[in-house]
Amino acid sequence: MLFESILLNEKQELLITVHDQLLALLKDENLNLGKSISKSLKRIGSSIRYKHDWDEFDKWFTEIHYNFYQLLLKDFPGLSQKEIKV
Repeated sequence: MLFESILLNEKQELLITVHDQLLALLKDENLNLGKSISKSLKRIGSSIRYKHDWDEFDKWFTEIHYNFYQLLLKDFPGLSQKEIKV
């Protein structure tokens, strides 16, 4: 499960990076890549479903380990949401 959580985070970071790079290229008036980049941006945008992916993983995880987050936050109350997800 830890591996799946890390993969979800890495996938999202990669998609966001590529999305931002393509968006920067699209705004570059010296390049004539508008249609191709726009199509790619739409595809990537539909793949950036981090919240949905995380919600599904979290639901599955909490069904199996129903009190994990409570115990984790009891022992480590200063954890951020990102740290909890990892």
